[in-house]
Amino acid sequence: MRVTSATGSARRRALLQASHQGGFTLMELMVVIAILVMLTSALPLALDRALPGRRVVATTQKLMSAIRDAQSLSAVLGKPVRLEFSASGVSSERIALQFPASTHVVLKDAEGLDLRTVSAYPEGTLTEADIVVSERAHERRLHLSGLTGRITIEVPAHAR
Repeated sequence: MRVTSATGSARRRALLQASHQGGFTLMELMVVIAILVMLTSALPLALDRALPGRRVVATTQKLMSAIRDAQSLSAVLGKPVRLEFSASGVSSERIALQFPASTHVVLKDAEGLDLRTVSAYPEGTLTEADIVVSERAHERRLHLSGLTGRITIEVPAHAR
């Protein structure tokens, strides 16, 4: 049997010990919050470097898909399908693609001259062209083979 005084000092000691056993001090919480603030402030910088590259890759893949759709549509319709290129996107009768505002797309022919259109023909061939998709230091090139209709993606050495 435990003897306690009239004031209950044993009970108070037990409560004090229980309150010191768990939890964090104010200083520990402040340090954790400071670390989280520093990590959070670095996040926009990391995203700013990663997003342009992702936009270039996504735009290149969407362009390739639009050109393949034009090839398929041309084969089904039995007539050429023209893709019109502008600064904001690509369009035809049944195909439309918008480019991100910060991504630059340039269409050039085999001699390096600017083009405005690419045609897909029923037999599967295309207008011979190079499409350069870039944003900041990130760049991808789509090469359209006129003879075979093959589409290849090239990553320039300086953009890797």
